[in-house]
Amino acid sequence: MTQPAQQTFITAEVHRRLLTPQLFDAIAGLSFADGRFEELPLITRYSSVDFLRDYFDGEELSRYLLSLAEGLLRDSRVYHRRLLPPPVYGSLFSCLTFVDLEEEWEEVGFCVPQLFFSTLPTVSYLATAERLGLEAQPTFGRIYAPCLTGQERQIYRTRTRQGGVETERIYLLAAEELLADKPAHDTALVPIES
Repeated sequence: MTQPAQQTFITAEVHRRLLTPQLFDAIAGLSFADGRFEELPLITRYSSVDFLRDYFDGEELSRYLLSLAEGLLRDSRVYHRRLLPPPVYGSLFSCLTFVDLEEEWEEVGFCVPQLFFSTLPTVSYLATAERLGLEAQPTFGRIYAPCLTGQERQIYRTRTRQGGVETERIYLLAAEELLADKPAHDTALVPIES
């Protein structure tokens, strides 16, 4: 007699493996200061999502991780709104970023969003950054157009060179984080040391 195939609901496994207490602790422990930013990866090891490859191809997995990251970013905004004094929260900036997306796609076959936190004065450089449409970055557009088309979003790209290494970063801003109404400030971007 053959056993029926056992299919499991993945949400509990996702919460157990990906949305870990360490990630929540990192979000809770953020400090916000002008001139600094923190970028937290949704996952720290590519192998942690291997179990999801049974459910999704690379593009679907990338969109699934985007959905998880968007929910976590939304929850972190609520958390910080209740925790921080209004002037500090009013200066808070958060979005999702994708670092060297093309390379990541070629290496592992899916893309992982990062949770980016800073202050509005710090990210004023985005006012002069390259603003993208979904079609401007072919891999990003192909993967994410099915879930982003028709949404009010701003997408920016920056390229930086440090120590001879060029880094491309794509910023995906939620509708409530639009920069168009924000004042410009002159502050350099400096990563926070862990």
